Amino acid sequence: MPNIELLNKVLKHIEDNPGTWDQRVWRCGTSYCFAGHAAVLSGWKPKGEETELYWRLNGFESEEKALEFYAEHVEREKSWFSDGDTSFWTNRLEKCTKLVPNTSDVVLKGDEQETIASVAIKELDLDEDTAGILFRADNSLNDLREMISEIKNKGRLEFDIWE
Repeated sequence: MPNIELLNKVLKHIEDNPGTWDQRVWRCGTSYCFAGHAAVLSGWKPKGEETELYWRLNGFESEEKALEFYAEHVEREKSWFSDGDTSFWTNRLEKCTKLVPNTSDVVLKGDEQETIASVAIKELDLDEDTAGILFRADNSLNDLREMISEIKNKGRLEFDIWE
């Protein structure tokens, strides 16, 4: 049975603190999606600081390797486009050494480390389909309210209703 108390707590927190909610990302600095709020309000802590170096967030083992990778792709992109548009890779090259909001979806509790999604599913006691619908990036606050009402009434969400 879904954890109605936590569903209500997360929704109320988002309504009272709209600046901390961004449904499009698990985590972005101090903003979270519904699932991210469920994890944090259940005592899980985000891994890492609020900001992180761009190259680290993208899995590079060193700044030098990231700069080399992005520079190569800027050069390659120049040959792909007749107008010389290199904005896609140039943007990444320019951000490479800068601090950006931490978008890591990893949370910690004691010695445990898990993804926000897996923690939120467990803490909210949701089935996979309900979680998949509730955690969608394009859900508005009104969508979340309606979905939580449906979960309270039926215990779950169904794809045929929420497509």
